[in-house]
Amino acid sequence: MHDDHTQHQPVEPTTPVPPPGNPYTNPYASPYVTGPVGMPPPPPTRRRVSLGLLVVCLIIAVLLFLSAGLFYLARTYAVNKAVPTPIVKFVPVIPTTQPTPTPTTTPRSTPAITQNYTARTIFAYMQAADNTVAIESTDKTVWTFSHHNYFVNPYATSSVQFTACPLYCTDTSHFGLWVYASQQDAMSAYNQVHADSLSCTDTSPAADGMYVSCGYPEQEYAHGRCLLLNAIDTSVYGQVVTRYCI
Repeated sequence: MHDDHTQHQPVEPTTPVPPPGNPYTNPYASPYVTGPVGMPPPPPTRRRVSLGLLVVCLIIAVLLFLSAGLFYLARTYAVNKAVPTPIVKFVPVIPTTQPTPTPTTTPRSTPAITQNYTARTIFAYMQAADNTVAIESTDKTVWTFSHHNYFVNPYATSSVQFTACPLYCTDTSHFGLWVYASQQDAMSAYNQVHADSLSCTDTSPAADGMYVSCGYPEQEYAHGRCLLLNAIDTSVYGQVVTRYCI
C-alpha cells in the first residue's frame, strides 16, 4: 500500500454529474443550453377498448347475418309456393234459339210391298197414312156402292169400303177401293165409271146410300190393278194407291 499522493490522469473522460440538489437537470443537456430544461412530457396513453363492447358488437353482427339468411329462405319458399293467377278469357256467348220440337206420332207397321196384294193389303197402307180410316164394308160392288149409278163389267177380286176424316173434317167421307185381276180390268172399270159419272142424274143424299157425285168424274182414280172412288190421285189415299198398287 502506497501512501504517496501521486496524481493520476483518468483513463477516459467522465461525464459531469449534476450537482446534487437539482434532480431535473438533464445530464445530457447541451453545453450550449443554460438553465433548467424542465420536466419532459408524459408518454401518450393508449385508449383501451372495453371487452364487453366488443362482445355486444359481435352478437349484433351474428344476429344481422342470421336475420338476412332467414329472410332469404322465407322469400325463396314464398316464391316457389306462389300459385300463378289464372288468366280468365271472356268469350262472348251468342244466344241461340232452341228449335221448337215437332210432335211426332208413332208410325204404324206396314206390310212389305207385294204384287200379290188385295184390297185389305192396300187398306193397311192407308191406315198407316191416316189413323182416321175405318172399314165400313167389304166385297161390295161398284153398282151397290154408287146407288145403282155406276155399272162395270169386270168383277173385282176384292174390295173395301171405308170411311175417314182426314185433316180434321167435319163430315165423314165415304171411299171405295176395288182390286182387279189385271191392270186391263182396272182400266176398263175406270172408263165405265167415268162415262156413267157424266150421264148419271141421281142426287140422292149419302144417308140414303149414295156415295158418288154425278157430274164429277175427277173423283175416280185408277192405278195398277186398283180403282179408287171419291178420291183423286193427289189425296193421301190416291198417293197410297200410286205407290202400292203395282
